[in-house]
Amino acid sequence: MALHEEVWIRSGRARPHECPACHTVCDAITVVGPAGTAVTPEVGDRSLCAYCGSVNIFLFDGRLRLATPEECEQLPEWAKHWMARRSTPRA
Repeated sequence: MALHEEVWIRSGRARPHECPACHTVCDAITVVGPAGTAVTPEVGDRSLCAYCGSVNIFLFDGRLRLATPEECEQLPEWAKHWMARRSTPRA
């Protein structure tokens, strides 16, 4: 699946945050977005857990909450594809 050439993928450090689904604590973040997108998450930004694939939303205090089914439906197709791959059991 190809990404449009104007999409940036940038990584950086973030304040430690816990996935509300698997409870893994992460202190890194990778941002996928238009050119110039900040690496620092803002309130309402979506997050895909690298460990369990859950979709989460950043809150005002840097914590995460699980995304609603409606919020998950609004994700780009590449994100839905990635989530499906993460939820497939590995041999």
